[in-house]
Amino acid sequence: MNDRIDQLERLTKLKEQGGLTQAQFDQEVQRLLAEESSPSPPKFTPTNETDWGLEEGVSLITATEQFKIIKRLGEGGMGEIWQVEDINETKRFKETTYKAIKVLPLELARSTNHMELLKDEAILTSRLSHDHIINVYGLKETKSTPNRRGIPFILMNYLQGEDLEKILLKEGHFDWRQTEKWLTQAAQALDNAWQEHQLIHRDLKPGNLFITEQGQLKLLDFGLAWRIRKSQLSLSQQDIDDSSSKGTVTYMPPEAFANTAPDPRQDVYALACVCYEMLTGETPYPAEAARHRDPALFPDAPKQLNNNAWGILKQGFAYKKEKRPESAGLL
Repeated sequence: MNDRIDQLERLTKLKEQGGLTQAQFDQEVQRLLAEESSPSPPKFTPTNETDWGLEEGVSLITATEQFKIIKRLGEGGMGEIWQVEDINETKRFKETTYKAIKVLPLELARSTNHMELLKDEAILTSRLSHDHIINVYGLKETKSTPNRRGIPFILMNYLQGEDLEKILLKEGHFDWRQTEKWLTQAAQALDNAWQEHQLIHRDLKPGNLFITEQGQLKLLDFGLAWRIRKSQLSLSQQDIDDSSSKGTVTYMPPEAFANTAPDPRQDVYALACVCYEMLTGETPYPAEAARHRDPALFPDAPKQLNNNAWGILKQGFAYKKEKRPESAGLL
């Protein structure tokens, strides 16, 4: 009973934030009432203790959609990434249509509370519509079977290209012209998300900046990677500093190591770090220096920047968020 009350409060809050329309809210309430009178969901019993056991050719069937796995695109702490064929859209448009899915880690699927939080985050993220943000269609789940819950996954557009992290490993660094192009596109996306929906990325880094084959930048994992990582840390009772093992600590502003309210100037700091790395091939602060930041410590100026441009970029590294530009577009 208490769990149902908690879920109703969560839905009400989400509706107030604009994440649900009244019709969607009513539909979710009806679903909760239906679950109240239906048998408990099957016990979670994965076929494999370390992963979902997915492979090419497997079909994923939800209540309304069907996907066929084409190939694995990658894997990380946030889950497995697969290319899939969207069977429904292939039939509708009479042309093979591909999407990408992020299959969530097993330990998260065991926690109803964490799955509900991820669902909320996915709903909010799916509202984002911008040329430089990947389209996310929400958190989906395959149909359950008598001995197993469904497989949860985040559905998104399939992109062809490489993330900025891989490109930097090959290229080393970029000139100012190329850096400015991608910096501007990322800033436009971040500012749109905040101004239109009061959402910040919270995990901005080269690995979450995707460069398409056409040379256009797309922001990935908007808020979702942060929510997944936070859920994993909560489940394992680790300290937030353990996030360094996932390679994000070097882009985190000082206040992010505490439980502070979301603020777009967190993304400004991270974007300044990414800009510096694009120009020099190195992050402005090594992990240890970022974790125990000296307020007066600034890196050496990139050789591509004049004094005026360097002065603006340095503002993005300011120890106190109040001294940073209020929006990414001001970098």
